[in-house]
Amino acid sequence: MVQPKTANVSFTKSNNALILNSDTEGASIGYQLDAQIGTNQWNLYHKPLKINKNQKLVARAIRIGYKASEITNY
Repeated sequence: MVQPKTANVSFTKSNNALILNSDTEGASIGYQLDAQIGTNQWNLYHKPLKINKNQKLVARAIRIGYKASEITNY
């Protein structure tokens, strides 16, 4: 039996906001901004984000029973 992998997070800009999405149905998305990157502290994504041009963001999608996605950068 092979454990499925959660699809990576994709980023879409809309009306000055950043929308995060994973093609894996039922996946949750966690993200980190700036100084949080590389720590164990993740924020749960639940609505489009407003970030500045200079800010760095990484995200990862997870679903119970699946392997976590790769960490993607914006």
